[in-house]
Amino acid sequence: MNRVLIACAVLFASPVIADDKKPEPKGEPVQGMITFKGKPLPGGTVTFVSKDAKVKIAAMIAEDGTYMATVPAGKYRVTVSTEVEKKKDDPKDPPKPLPAIPKKYSDPDTSGLVITVKKGKQTFEIDLN
Repeated sequence: MNRVLIACAVLFASPVIADDKKPEPKGEPVQGMITFKGKPLPGGTVTFVSKDAKVKIAAMIAEDGTYMATVPAGKYRVTVSTEVEKKKDDPKDPPKPLPAIPKKYSDPDTSGLVITVKKGKQTFEIDLN
């Protein structure tokens, strides 16, 4: 009897465990560095926006200015923003101020930044001035 119960539990749990896995994102690995006035941008967000604006892929910019994202192949307008969501301030770990970059970089229509993602791993260095 116990063997039957254990077998049933395994059979019913297997699909639940299998469904718990997140599908891997579709696209190509894209990485690079964002610099502002020749220095790494120490935070913020870089976003890849398709021509029709139906696809928007955002990636966080690390303290050393680097980013990584998975982006489907195609042509993208790129935005960069250093505006971050206001969170509850932690007196032990206050947020570090980020440089104010020109507002034009936060809008895909005015940033002037365009990349073409092709098949395979790619690196795009983006310099804001």
